[in-house]
Amino acid sequence: MYEDNLILVKETKMECESLKAKIDVLKSEYYKLESTARQGNADIKAELAVAKERLGNYELIEKELDSAIMNIAGDASIDDDGTNQIGNALI
Repeated sequence: MYEDNLILVKETKMECESLKAKIDVLKSEYYKLESTARQGNADIKAELAVAKERLGNYELIEKELDSAIMNIAGDASIDDDGTNQIGNALI
C-alpha cells in the first residue's frame, strides 16, 4: 500500500511538471500574440492618423475649389448667346 502511494505520488509529480511545462509554453505563445496584436493596433492607429490628415487636406482643397468656383460664377457675365467666357474656357 505504501509503495502504491509512492508510485502515485511520483506519477502525479511527473504529470504536474509536464503540465507546468505546457503552461510555460502557452504563456510564451500568449505573450507573443499579445505583442503582435499591440503592434498591429499601433500600425492601424498610425495609418488612421495619416488618413485623417489626408482627408482634412482634401476637404480644405474642396472648400477652396468651391469658393473659387463661386467667385468666378459670381463675377462672370452672361453673353448674349446665354454662355459666359469663363464657362467656355473651362470646356
